[in-house]
Amino acid sequence: MTVQDLRRQGCRVRLLHYRLAFLPNGTDVDVGLFPASDLKAMHQLCLADPKGGKTVVDVQFPDGNNIHAEAECSLRDQFRKKTGVAIALGRVMKQRATKTDDQWYAIAEKRRLLDKAKEMADTADPLTRQAWKP
Repeated sequence: MTVQDLRRQGCRVRLLHYRLAFLPNGTDVDVGLFPASDLKAMHQLCLADPKGGKTVVDVQFPDGNNIHAEAECSLRDQFRKKTGVAIALGRVMKQRATKTDDQWYAIAEKRRLLDKAKEMADTADPLTRQAWKP
């Protein structure tokens, strides 16, 4: 499963990549995980380590379920966005698959009841607030 596959299915997917970096801060140096997009903008001011990093994936499925997953790169491994995305998406799909049938049934039942309530509200007589029966 890829990001493109999820988007074709109507899912909203958000990816964030963090890199280990050393940022000069006056006379001190900040060390930590920083968004990769921020580091690209200030590449002359920082030293990004090719090792370590983190990829965060948030997926909102069309049925309303939101799943968050992370993949953290070891300090001994080279950081690769593609590998981080693949690992995090695998964790998203695993979380989605581990929901029990009862949980999915409860979600579907709640949606069915909300749809029925909307339908009843649309067909109700505004004066008596009673559903119109043919």
